[in-house]
Amino acid sequence: MTAVPFDTLKLADRLQAGGFDAEQACTISSALADAAASSDIATKQDVGALKQDLSALETSVRRDLSALETTFKRDLVDLEQRVTIRFGGMLVAAVGIILAAFRYLPAH
Repeated sequence: MTAVPFDTLKLADRLQAGGFDAEQACTISSALADAAASSDIATKQDVGALKQDLSALETSVRRDLSALETTFKRDLVDLEQRVTIRFGGMLVAAVGIILAAFRYLPAH
């Protein structure tokens, strides 16, 4: 990471002009200089890399969701066919049972 140029004297002078005393201005400018020199600050390159990573992740998630949707639709069609066949079988069995019952019922 490249260091961020930071003029602590200029900041301290501006803080003093804004109403801070010299000690407060020096402490604040020193703290901000330390923070600016820290490796915890994201650079434009870091943000650009993060954007690329997020874009790649989005593409991957969209592809995975599309594959999942295709699989789900195929499974749903298969389930619909099995339910239709099972319902048809139960209907045929029920009609057979009813017809058999009519056949063996005594006539009035």
